[in-house]
Amino acid sequence: MVRGRPRLSLRFSIAAALLGGWLLFPGCGNDAPTGASGGANRVVEVTVRDISETVELTGEVVPAIYSEIKSEISGRIAQVHAEPGVLVAAGDLLVELDRTQLDTEVREAERQVEAARLNMEKALRDYERTRELFQRELVPQREYLDAQVARELAANSFEIQQARLESSKERLAQSVIRAPHAGLVLNHNLRAGQVVTGATSVSQGTVLMEVADMNLLYVETHINEVDITRVAVGMPARVSFDTIRGAIFEGAIETLSPSAIQRDQVRVFPTRIRFESHDPRIRPGISANVVIPVSTAEGVPAVIISAVFTERGSRFVFVREGEGFARRPVVTGISDMEFVEIREGLSPGEAISLTRPAIVN
Repeated sequence: MVRGRPRLSLRFSIAAALLGGWLLFPGCGNDAPTGASGGANRVVEVTVRDISETVELTGEVVPAIYSEIKSEISGRIAQVHAEPGVLVAAGDLLVELDRTQLDTEVREAERQVEAARLNMEKALRDYERTRELFQRELVPQREYLDAQVARELAANSFEIQQARLESSKERLAQSVIRAPHAGLVLNHNLRAGQVVTGATSVSQGTVLMEVADMNLLYVETHINEVDITRVAVGMPARVSFDTIRGAIFEGAIETLSPSAIQRDQVRVFPTRIRFESHDPRIRPGISANVVIPVSTAEGVPAVIISAVFTERGSRFVFVREGEGFARRPVVTGISDMEFVEIREGLSPGEAISLTRPAIVN
């Protein structure tokens, strides 16, 4: 299956920014624009807010319970009862194969069983009579032993014919194919008269249709190696869809691969996100967006990311002092897509410049 490409996570963006002067954000780094001499600098205030740092991914929806429906026997389709897009319950009739030959086999097997039963009863009567004569020494031992063997052979033949009848009945039952579990019938092109091959030890058989339980779903995605140490199985996740505006579903990380693979020149870890949905608009194969919160800071001083500059590995801002601005070093914490936490260097309410001032106090 083709899966969505993983988004570049915010953690990775910040890591790249540390190495490259925060080049991913406008106004950051050594090349940030400088205000024209005498021009007004745009300023913002340091505010107190909650910041949540996340790992963001894209992937593809797959059902947790999914079955390829195959026939156990070869035959010709008599009738298709489930069309694509139909919801079925466990045990619902999906496909019927032609039963003509199978019905004939069952009737023939029933006659063979009846004949074997009659033969067994006759052999038993002959044995009882011969045993009585043998006990009275009216027949030789050889004739008695032959009657005993004939009785046992007749009993064995009866059991064999019974087994053949059960096998014929089982094949007849297999001509009726039912849903193994509740779910949505996916695409198929079945038609009456089509010949299908049964699944055996030497043949994979014809896939008749697919049934997917759409109540419990997964998003199959990949996590960048930069972020893998920040996530764990069981962590909550939010699932949304570009095609279903406003719908957000709560989920959790179900599995994390213990080993990385290379995908698009990036080392990533295959991951499954579990979520529940009863929304009929969600179908297998559609693209999904996943947001995994990895850290949160509540009620902390924060500024717009573009207001923080980097030069030779140190971070600083330009704080308004009187009619001008003063450069001040800061210590930053976590960030989201807009704001970065200020752990040291600024207080709420202070005004800082979004551009590098032409004149610094």
